[in-house]
Parts: sequence; C-alpha cells; structure tokens
Amino acid sequence: MPQLPECPSIFNPSFWQDLAQALGGVFSRDVDSDDWTDFARQYPDLMERMVRYFEEATTGNPGMGILGMAYRDAISSQRALLALLRVQAGDPADAAYSLCCYGGAPLEWTMRVIEQVQIGDPAITACDLNRDRNAPLEWAMRVTEQTKIGDPATAAYCLCDYSEAPLEWAMRVTEQATIGDPTYAAYSLCEHCHAPLEWAMRVTEQAKIGDPAYAAYGLHRHCGAPLEWAMRVIEQARIGDPAHAAAMLHTCCAAPREWFEWVSANWAARSSTGVSNAATS
Repeated sequence: MPQLPECPSIFNPSFWQDLAQALGGVFSRDVDSDDWTDFARQYPDLMERMVRYFEEATTGNPGMGILGMAYRDAISSQRALLALLRVQAGDPADAAYSLCCYGGAPLEWTMRVIEQVQIGDPAITACDLNRDRNAPLEWAMRVTEQTKIGDPATAAYCLCDYSEAPLEWAMRVTEQATIGDPTYAAYSLCEHCHAPLEWAMRVTEQAKIGDPAYAAYGLHRHCGAPLEWAMRVIEQARIGDPAHAAAMLHTCCAAPREWFEWVSANWAARSSTGVSNAATS
C-alpha cells in the first residue's frame, strides 16, 4: 500500500488521489468535482478512513481537508464538526466557522467546536461568528476571556468596535493578555473606540509581546501621542519590527531621517548577532 501523503495546507486534486490510493481506494471519477455524493455512498469506509487521517494529521491544516470533504458532500456537516474537535494541527475553529457560514453546519454545534479547540485562534473566530452569524455576544466574550491560544486582545477590540462589547471589558482583556498582540488592540481601541490615550500608551510601553513599536507609531499618527514618546518606544523595542515603525514615523510623521537610519542600523545589527525577539524578551 502506498505511503500516506503529508497533510498540506492547500489541497489540490493530486493530494486527494494520493490519499485515496494510500488508504486502499481509487477515485473512479474526477477528484476536482464539487460533488462526491455518489462516490461517498459507494465507498463509505474509505470516506471514514480519510476523515480519521485528518483527525490524526500533525502537519498542514487538516481542518480545511475536512471542510473540503463536507463541501463536496462526502461527509455530513455534523461528522465534520466532530472531526474538527479532534484535529491536531492548523486552525480547526476557522474551518468550523466556514462550515457554518458556507456549508450549513448548525450554529450551536459550531459554537461548541470553537469553545473546545486547543489550537488555532478561537477568540478571533468567535468574533467572526458573532458578526457574521449572530452568535451571542456574551458567548463570544466568554470565549475571548477564557482562551489560552490565539489573539484574545485583538478579538476583544473587534467585539468592542463591531459588536458593542463594553469598552472597559475590552481594555481589561487587552491589559491581561499574555498571548497575541495587545499593543495592536490597545492602539485600535484608542483610535476607534475612544479608549484613553494614556492607557494605550501605558499598555504599549509595558508590552512584552506583540509589536509595540508599530503601536507607538500608530498612536502618534492617529491618536495624538507625542512624537518624542513614540521615538523612545521604538528605540527601546526588542520585539516586533521597530525598523519598520521607524521608517513609517519618518515618512509619515517627520521623525528625523538620522534617527530612522540609526534605529534601522541598530536593529539590523541586533538581528545579525542573534539578538532577536525571543532572546531579548
């Protein structure tokens, strides 16, 4: 029997052909077809073996493979959602969201998958499901608060900006975030949701994750933070991309060219000697 192919992130017809052959089956029709109903009815055991392959895959984005099978009517949306709970790589929450939006999966089942997944970005997906499929705001806020993966601060900002979650709640989630990019959320909450500038500046200065340099640039350009403050944050940044932020501050905000060149040279020297994000955090 042929060796199982490695699960990819992008699926093409040859992958499905190779997978079917490795699992003991042969596609007798065009594998790029949008409808596998007859094929799945003829070979239900092969379909189940394919689903188990995606459940056990540790590379690529197996959730999208499950989604592809559901889209082609090879498996039911309920079977697909159950499989997404077992996926070990990629972003199964995003696949569940797509299955709900475009594949007819029940909203309640999709919410359950997003709540339980241990990989990917369930908070952002919960935000999307609230916005696009009217999942309850309270549920999306709870997922955002409780997640240990992804970018809960950005999800909190989006829920505040698009779904009217309380500003104080979004600020608290952003302050407490230990994953994702709370600096982007703080800057965005200040620009779009009227969070206090002083609060956003403090979150940006104290951040140990994310891209505080770019947030400092944004807070100066769009929210009125002092230029000298933004330059100091960018100079001191050891994470994110301070060279890019310095370039933007010079190009768009009249920061001195000599300063921009110094920041760029200093960051390039740090990068070349291995003093990178992880090493200095």
